[in-house]
Amino acid sequence: FWFDVPSQLKGFEESVLSSGFAFRKLPGHWLLNRAAGVIEWVPVARTLMRRYASYGLLRDKVVYVTRTLGGPAAGPGIFGHGATTLESALQFCGAHLAAADAVAELDDTPAAALKAEVLPRMARRIQAHCEAIARAVGASQAHAIAEKAAASQALASKRA
Repeated sequence: FWFDVPSQLKGFEESVLSSGFAFRKLPGHWLLNRAAGVIEWVPVARTLMRRYASYGLLRDKVVYVTRTLGGPAAGPGIFGHGATTLESALQFCGAHLAAADAVAELDDTPAAALKAEVLPRMARRIQAHCEAIARAVGASQAHAIAEKAAASQALASKRA
């Protein structure tokens, strides 16, 4: 798919990751637009300014992406395609990209090797990533619940 996602997934991205649902575009100003044109060439500033381009409404989401490649895993990086539009769009919308794995050289791998080695290995990696995300989300939810409980106890003690 030329270093990107299939067209059906791209269409899904464009219809679902929309303004008002996945992000809110911040108001523009000619001075900010000019400054952004300069800042885009300053590596550290460029990274820091990403948070001011839009307000992502998916900030509480953790995402794990698995890519399939017909060629070598290094192919996208060699040609300057570090991330697909899916990964970039999700990050623009505020989602935290936990990991992005690649299953590479699928065009040259025999079907028997895919079934016996590649797919089971990827299934284990996917399961490990999903379990790590579940632990992280569970820990953050437990922390949020504990904070709410402490706040309600403090409020109750003030009333008493």
